[in-house]
Amino acid sequence: MEAFKGGDPKVILRLAADIGHYIGDAHVPLHTTKNYNGQYTNQYGIHGFWETRLPELFSAEYNFFVGGASYLPNFREKIWQVVRESHALLPMTLEVERQLSTTFRKKGKYSYEERSGRTEKTYSFAFSQAYHQASRA
Repeated sequence: MEAFKGGDPKVILRLAADIGHYIGDAHVPLHTTKNYNGQYTNQYGIHGFWETRLPELFSAEYNFFVGGASYLPNFREKIWQVVRESHALLPMTLEVERQLSTTFRKKGKYSYEERSGRTEKTYSFAFSQAYHQASRA
């Protein structure tokens, strides 16, 4: 509220961007666990895979238009509701990757791609597509 009272557009935009980021983070199942990057389940790298690789490849299939804003008188309860719902997706998020890793083994799970003038190891398109399809089922 203070940012709006102050009327500084730069401060308002910066704070709005921060809030938007945190709202997005609350919807990420991996952000609800200390195993956020698969470090405790031998799935290291799943965070970047889930949060970057999949959206880069499949964002055209996502619905970004979910309706207009509305006032939430009890926003704290809504925040925790979202966190609980996101956390409920954690077992599936990890299990799909675990099952596909067994299917793909080392061969076919990763590929090398050119990114910003560098060759980088990344999850293959085939593995990413299989994960995307399995997690949406």
